[in-house]
Amino acid sequence: MSDEHAQHDVSGTDEAPKAATTLEASDGVEPYDKEQLQKALDELPPGVRIENAIAQLAEAAHSVSFAKIAAPRLRAVSRQAGNNPLSAGLDHLVVSVLQKAVVDTASLFDQTGDGSNSLHNALAMVRRQLKASPKSPERDAALALVTEIQQGGIENKTPELKYVQYMRNKWAAHSSMDIFVDPWKPGKSVDFDKLELAVQQMQNHFVELAILIQQVPALEGMERESRRIDEDTVRMGLAWHGFGRQAVTMMGDLAGNSARLLMDRIEPALLPVERQS
Repeated sequence: MSDEHAQHDVSGTDEAPKAATTLEASDGVEPYDKEQLQKALDELPPGVRIENAIAQLAEAAHSVSFAKIAAPRLRAVSRQAGNNPLSAGLDHLVVSVLQKAVVDTASLFDQTGDGSNSLHNALAMVRRQLKASPKSPERDAALALVTEIQQGGIENKTPELKYVQYMRNKWAAHSSMDIFVDPWKPGKSVDFDKLELAVQQMQNHFVELAILIQQVPALEGMERESRRIDEDTVRMGLAWHGFGRQAVTMMGDLAGNSARLLMDRIEPALLPVERQS
């Protein structure tokens, strides 16, 4: 037997596609590298970053409320549809809906990446603004409150935040072998009570931050700089302190209604006629 490697005829096979030299979107625009992205983030007014974080709160409330209504009904339709490709497609949709609810909730207290629209990053910007302002008892009290929210509300996580983080890390954010060996394995469902409590806790911290910004002179310009798109347009119609108490509930109600309307419309089309009676 020859020591030389056997020669294989590859003349009939397709050549491997060549790697692109740049990463471009469909409109020909290249994404920022790390330094460009950081520069663009630094140029955003702090108020804009905080408003984006508040918008993420609304997104999380919407995702959780939508999933709470839609996921169980989709799963029920899947069971009634039987063991077939339609059922498999519905199961995939259930997981996608649940994943979005988990990831959007985890994004509220994310501590990684300067570009994250999380309360932790919003508080970091408030801290920098306070430290750059003249020293006073009022400023020191505000810094103490920011520290308390960061450490007590985010870094020292409540059981609900720990649950969301676990779900995000072990299931929703990436595929992990851990779920097969961990004694507490979540499977393909979520505890909506814990998700809702996590959103509520972060909502309360956002309200604390909004009230703080209203009361401290060094921060008073943040809300004004965030709400103006141009001379004639206001981006958000509710004050920050009002958003936390009112709009989160409104977004949850809107999402729940959307989920019910969606399922009422598609369930009859998905189920065989004999199963609908």
